Amino acid sequence: MLSKFGSLSEWFAANRKGSVGVIFALALMPILLATGAAIDYSNSARVRGKLEDALDAGAIAAAKAMAAGLTDEAQLKSLTKDFVDENLAAAKESLGTLTGFNVAADFKSGRVTVVGSMIVPTYMLGLAGIEDITVDASAVAAAASKNIELVMMLDVTGSMAGSKISSLRTAATDLVDILIPDKDYTSDKVKIGIVPYSQGVNAGPFAKKTTLGKSDKCATERVGADAFTDALYDKEAVGTGSTACPPNVIQPLTTNRNILNGEIAKLNAGGMTAGQTGIVWSWYMLSPNWASLWPGDSAPAAYDGEKVMKIVLLMTDGDFNTFYDLKKSWYWYGSSSYEFAEFYDSTEPTTRAKKLCDAMKESPRNIHVYTVAFQAPWKAKAMLKYCASTDDTYFDAASGDELEAAFAAIANDVQKLRLTE
Repeated sequence: MLSKFGSLSEWFAANRKGSVGVIFALALMPILLATGAAIDYSNSARVRGKLEDALDAGAIAAAKAMAAGLTDEAQLKSLTKDFVDENLAAAKESLGTLTGFNVAADFKSGRVTVVGSMIVPTYMLGLAGIEDITVDASAVAAAASKNIELVMMLDVTGSMAGSKISSLRTAATDLVDILIPDKDYTSDKVKIGIVPYSQGVNAGPFAKKTTLGKSDKCATERVGADAFTDALYDKEAVGTGSTACPPNVIQPLTTNRNILNGEIAKLNAGGMTAGQTGIVWSWYMLSPNWASLWPGDSAPAAYDGEKVMKIVLLMTDGDFNTFYDLKKSWYWYGSSSYEFAEFYDSTEPTTRAKKLCDAMKESPRNIHVYTVAFQAPWKAKAMLKYCASTDDTYFDAASGDELEAAFAAIANDVQKLRLTE
């Protein structure tokens, strides 16, 4: 732009018509100031956005601390300022000088208001004597009243071998660390479970009960009237037809991040893809109808949207291609019986997955569904888009870094308190 102005100036200087030179001299400064003002005010608007994000983070941290019982105003302000400074520093650029910072807390309601200003140096407006611009922002948050129960359905099929399973371990660990950090003031309100899946799930100590004694390890889906419900297994047993299941045992809901990260570190890849089995077992882990199966604090709460938010994260890198159903088996002298068997098909597993997603999302269950496609083909992506609660809860990761970013975004979305203003 300055180069163009320079060329224009040379042209005007060479022009011998006095009126043109006068007009140019009168017009040049306003043009420069108008251009400079646009640049500087655009930059100040960008800085205001960064400041708003930082104040949001501080307000959320303060509200969580208040919910945990922190009532010292000085400590609350210090904690909030630390979060704001950390988020501003994350921009990795000089945004300006933070001034006018304040925290106002209502300890009775759990509501906190954070305000701040930044002095932003100007680039061009200095020509008019305007050396800086002050931007103001604020954020308001209220302490979370809902508990969180979240189950990660993780693809550990053969196609996940190598760097992909390594990226999944990192991504899942990051999610746990965000939702249950070392110094999380509300860690008792966040429970996380894990369902690794391939051709089935490894139900471990829960297999014998749910299959009514037919398996002590591998479990699959159900058929019949309760195939797409969360009715307890005593009404209809879980299937046992899997020829293989992951070495990784399912982990019921827990608040213990060390247990969760320990199980994630063990994830290994192998086997086919019965994703609908992973979905239904994720639902069982969240279902109050199955509370009697899970030990102690792992029992899920009742379906109550006012008190608890139930969430599943469904992740796959490929099309669902394996399902289970009854097959007639023939014996001596023409006798027969029906047994669970494994089938391979390109459409039936996806059809079943969609039915399960529909059932989970229906009232009164209202399970919130996040989905992540990891270098997945188009059909798997279409299924995951269908299952996601909204367009914003579907993620398409084309690399390990994007997978980690998707899990972190989901964790932050879950963690983020609803800003009231």
